[in-house]
Amino acid sequence: MRSKKRQIYNECEAIRKKHRGILRPADVVAFAKDPETTLHSQFTWDDGKAAEQYRLWQARSVIEMVVELRPVADGPKELLYLSLPSDRRNPGGGYRHVQDIVADKALYAELLTAAMQDLTRLREKYKRIKELKAVFAAIDKAAARAKVGRGAGK
Repeated sequence: MRSKKRQIYNECEAIRKKHRGILRPADVVAFAKDPETTLHSQFTWDDGKAAEQYRLWQARSVIEMVVELRPVADGPKELLYLSLPSDRRNPGGGYRHVQDIVADKALYAELLTAAMQDLTRLREKYKRIKELKAVFAAIDKAAARAKVGRGAGK
């Protein structure tokens, strides 16, 4: 780990140990209020700027919860809007309608790559759960197919 990340890790560990093994966001914020901590620099302390950032986070949550209701009441629901990595690199970010992504070969390839990266992170997070071994095998199989057909779209 780099030095700053190591310091943040050490501070988080100290907080966790102080609170009987639980690392809670409220405890991290309370600790970070001290300007002498490394965690302090990870937060926006200007209340006006922080409030605006929080409203943007709330807007992202609203956009992400929009689902398409299927004609069949008990059928699957699907997100209508997705944010691609290339969109998030632009100022202000943004979301695209999933139909537009699926219809465009380059956007679809980007979505597939992002999905495989998400699944890889998920695997890393839950790799110790033996009951998910078959799920991870299916991810490997899909990843192998995706490398062959990447950019093919639907």
